[in-house]
Amino acid sequence: MFKHFTRYAFYGATRYDVSGLPEDVYALAFRAPTPQDTEVGTASASLFLMNMGTTNYQIEVENTGLGSVIGGVFTSSEYDFQLASFGSYTQMPGMTIITVLFA
Repeated sequence: MFKHFTRYAFYGATRYDVSGLPEDVYALAFRAPTPQDTEVGTASASLFLMNMGTTNYQIEVENTGLGSVIGGVFTSSEYDFQLASFGSYTQMPGMTIITVLFA
């Protein structure tokens, strides 16, 4: 999780609470004061999701009020900080960390 935060919890960003998630999924959202250049694209907001359980979930990420999804990264037992593209919903397998970036 540290790698996700150090890259995408932008300096000076405002943190927002996230609710309405399954029991095993934890999240934080951040909005940057100015757009930030990343390897995914120029991002104004980020959403960090952590599934601590073993159940797979489908999580809606588009209608969060954070903007348009531009992509992100995920970490699992098989992949470390893998670039990914996300649509309106993202599949979230158990024991994964996903960071979604927004324009």
